[in-house]
Order: sequence, then structure tokens, then C-alpha cells
Amino acid sequence: MKKLLTALSIVSILSVTSIASAAEPIQIYVNNDKIQTNVAPIIKQGRVLVPIRVVSEALGAKVAWDQKANTVTIRKWAESLILTVGKNIASIDGKPDYSGEISIDVSVHLENNRLYVPLRFLSEHYGYGIDWDSQSVTIKSPLSDKERKTLYEGTLQQSRELAMDLIDLSIVHYEQSPLDVTFDEEDHSSTFLFPEGESLRFYVLKGDTVLLYEFKDDFPIVTWQAHIQKGDMLQNFLDYKVFDKKGTAATINKKMLYYNFGYSGDSSTEISRSIDVDKKFTLLGFEHRVGGEVTNKEGNISLELPNETRKEVMK
Repeated sequence: MKKLLTALSIVSILSVTSIASAAEPIQIYVNNDKIQTNVAPIIKQGRVLVPIRVVSEALGAKVAWDQKANTVTIRKWAESLILTVGKNIASIDGKPDYSGEISIDVSVHLENNRLYVPLRFLSEHYGYGIDWDSQSVTIKSPLSDKERKTLYEGTLQQSRELAMDLIDLSIVHYEQSPLDVTFDEEDHSSTFLFPEGESLRFYVLKGDTVLLYEFKDDFPIVTWQAHIQKGDMLQNFLDYKVFDKKGTAATINKKMLYYNFGYSGDSSTEISRSIDVDKKFTLLGFEHRVGGEVTNKEGNISLELPNETRKEVMK
């Protein structure tokens, strides 16, 4: 909710102050890097519109123009965003939480052989933040400064807690189109596997699917995914009994931190374990709660292995 209110506040600022400063060229930055272009943003209906190609490519996307259809396609990760000149509709494909058509407040605009799109729509579609002052607009990380510090400089416990929270947000993206996930009706659990010393890449067992997340440019990206053979899902994954693989599988020959949280009605179970390279399990902690009260407990729940330290490359 806080991020939504912040975004709405920014929209209001963009709508009001941009008109007052329209006489001055508006500079565009991606993080702290100024986009070098001789095509300045324009103001339409009180909104800042930016040149599609130069901004999209600065964000790592590819742009294709279909002159016959009068459409532009922006591709980033596994997602395609199709926009039509003069229309307030955008078609989305490959986004994990939505595919189809959505409305945009200002249509794609063609001026002097340049295509323009509302900055707010483009940045919010991918999950970027926006900063604004009277002379410039900055497209920035989806994470706050505090979140970035925790993710990259915090303890393993702190960083892993945040990483698990972030994959529940709309900033998750896939490098290949998402697999369909089938859930057991009685399965309401999430399982995370963190390689020893790491927080920035980890596996998540979700229904009949395993996903490998890696943080890239502050976004949690699914870089590999597969379906797991039926049976003991964790053991089958550890034995690499998977199919429908997409992406490049990581070679991780390390101990792993196992964390699982599941619930049914008003009861919940939380478990942490270490998994050795030879697939031997050692319990670290277990808690069972009913109505918020602990009814059974063994050891201590932890998101760190004993004597574990961070060994990944910090960004």
C-alpha cells in the first residue's frame, strides 16, 4: 500500500509540475545514468510521454516497429508489450501475473517520426520506481535504498527474509515463459532452498514446479524452471527427476539451507534444515502453531546454517 501511495503521489507531481516546466527540456535518467538522446520527452494531456525506443533500450528491452500494422512491440525478459499508435490499449503477453489487454491513460503518440509512450505506464509495467523534479525524471530501482542495503549488505538471515518477501510482489519476471503450476488441494506450503553462503539466488518449490530465482539489476528473475516428477517432490528435485525444463540449469554443488512454511486452517508449521551435498538432512528447527500459539517446538528456526557466512559477489 505504501508503494502504491508513493506511485500515486508521483503521478500527481508529474501531471501538475510537468506543465509548468514544459518550456524546459526534461532530462531522463535510468538510475544515475543520463540517457543521451536528442529526442526530448513531450507533454500530452498533462502527462509526460517519453520516446519509446531510447528509453526501452536503456532499460534493456528490444523494440520492433511494424509500420503496416502501426504497432510497436517492446520485449524484455519473456514479456511482450504491444502498443498501437493512437490507441489507449496495450496488449501484454508472457507476464507471470497477467496476460491480455489493459487500458493506458494516454495513447501512444507519433510525432516527427518518433513514437512516444506515457512514462508512468512504461515504468510501472516493468516494476521500476520513478523520481521527479522540475528538470528531470529518473527511472530507478524497484527497491528502496533500505531494501537494497539489506539485500546486498545484510546478514544472510536478513537478506534471505527480504528475498522471500520480494518474490511475492509484481517485480518478479521470467526469462522464459512461465510453466503452468499444479497445486495439491491440501498443499499450502512454500519451500525455499538457499545455497550455502548465498542469498541472491535460490530455488523455490511451488506445487509441481521448481523455480530458480536470481537477482539481476535488483529484480528477482526466474532464470530456470521445471516440473518435478510426482512423489516426494523435494527428494525428486534433489535427484534431478524433472522435466519440461526451461532456461539454463545452475550447477550448485554446495550445502543448502532448507526452509518450509505451511498452513492448514488456523494451524501452521515452520521447518528449517541443512541439506548436505550427499543429500543428508539435519534438522535446525521446527515449530507447530495453532491459533498463533506454539504447540510443538524443537531446535530453533533459522535462515542460516551453523557458522555460515556470505560468499557471493555483492552488487
